[in-house]
Amino acid sequence: MGPDDLSFVVNATSGINVIARSLPLAVGDELLSTDLEYGALDLTWHHICGKSGARCVCQPIPLPVTTAEAFVDALWAGVTERTVAIFLSHVTSATALILPIAEVCRRAREAGILTIFDGAHAPGQIDLDLKALGVDIYAGNCHKWLCAPKGTAFLYVRPEQQEWVESLTVSWGWKPGHTFVSRNQQQGTRDVSAWLATGAAIDFQTMHRWPEVRAACHARLGALRTRLLDRFGLEPIQPDTPEWYSQMASIPIPPPGDRAAFERRLFIDHGIEVPLTAHGDRHFVRVSVQGYTTDADLDALEKALVAELAS
Repeated sequence: MGPDDLSFVVNATSGINVIARSLPLAVGDELLSTDLEYGALDLTWHHICGKSGARCVCQPIPLPVTTAEAFVDALWAGVTERTVAIFLSHVTSATALILPIAEVCRRAREAGILTIFDGAHAPGQIDLDLKALGVDIYAGNCHKWLCAPKGTAFLYVRPEQQEWVESLTVSWGWKPGHTFVSRNQQQGTRDVSAWLATGAAIDFQTMHRWPEVRAACHARLGALRTRLLDRFGLEPIQPDTPEWYSQMASIPIPPPGDRAAFERRLFIDHGIEVPLTAHGDRHFVRVSVQGYTTDADLDALEKALVAELAS
């Protein structure tokens, strides 16, 4: 992977929109996704497929996930001879699962299917080697786990796929001899300071031995996950390994009733702001543990959940 294969964008959603609006879909084509994806990008793909006459296929993925092979088999049940592209999150939003995208890429490449990934929660939370993963297209945020400023993200496109990738804005980057990078970065007057700060964020994490920080965060999150699962008598949605979750996990909880009202009670009565999510008939508290999260923070969350959800 070289510098000509990666362009800065303002966020992962914008990066995926570049791809969705450029992808030459035709009537009858199918884009395969799952029921684990980020809602905003579900809307993107349904909008684009609706305009082109293509079909957006949402393949259900049963929970819990168990093995990479089982996940890929469940996904592949949605593949047909009309499937031209697969769109997945690397780390899902509501369920906080790390999906086995390397295995998806291998199988897709054998079938001649384009792979597109939303990496909103991946950079800084998990090791990321796009070439080793074998992805065709990947959009990732730097402002979340990598600790860069907001408005900092990237879009990677494998060289052989770059010719058809346009940009959301047509500007100076489209002059003769334009490239994937120029089309997406040379767009008139822009504040590039957030992008320029990304290197400092990477240096900061390198200086502070971030792989060790991530491992410690994962261990503390895993301990909380185990305690809450035991307390509520619920089953996890993934194995207790770093392959399936890192510093963010959606931990099953009993049905909280009105989710918005429950979130307000946590905030007003306990001083805690944390997302409550759902998948099918299962409910979760999505817990993120960054280097600055303290044991006292996790203890306060645990006590609040037990107090509010105790039967």
